[in-house]
Amino acid sequence: MQHAWLRLRFVHDVREGPQAKAEVLDSLRGPQDLVSTLTRQRFAGIDSMMRATIAELRAFQSWLDYQDALKRAVGPLTAEQLQQRPPAGRRTAGEIAEHIVYGRALHLQRILGAAAHELTPYLSWASAGVPARSGGEIVRGLEATWQIIVSQVMSGEAASELDDRQTARTQEIWGLLDHDLPHAGQLSLLLRAADLPGVTI
Repeated sequence: MQHAWLRLRFVHDVREGPQAKAEVLDSLRGPQDLVSTLTRQRFAGIDSMMRATIAELRAFQSWLDYQDALKRAVGPLTAEQLQQRPPAGRRTAGEIAEHIVYGRALHLQRILGAAAHELTPYLSWASAGVPARSGGEIVRGLEATWQIIVSQVMSGEAASELDDRQTARTQEIWGLLDHDLPHAGQLSLLLRAADLPGVTI
């Protein structure tokens, strides 16, 4: 799997001028210009960009690329492909994908409380005896959790200072990747072993 993190642009100057800012924003891409719209709002008042803001933009774009890769891998899978049990009682592809959604929902509710109340239905996905979800249902779960993530990590202005509580919350939300990525690797290996497209960025 090609890691999108390798595409981060390293900036040697402390500040970049307005032209460089425009180039960075124009290089971002996403469905329905989601990233472009968010970043232009977030960075509209900044005449020059510091390395930290460019790194944030690139890291967020990489996360979006990963989110889209998950959806591409899971969405087309049939019920049989999602539920095919690998040897030694390992999780199925569907169970791994559902666990990613569940982990996001659980983590976001712990961090945000009532602000993430719409994710409550996904907490039942870890319960014993619940029916397996379809690829479409899993994609909708990925999208629902993603919208909460976006609303938190890309809110406000890039130059705004965070208080201690906001800093801790932002760090914890970015920490979701620590749970997501290992399971996405498991999912990708399992799919490729079955001659299916993996989670490819």
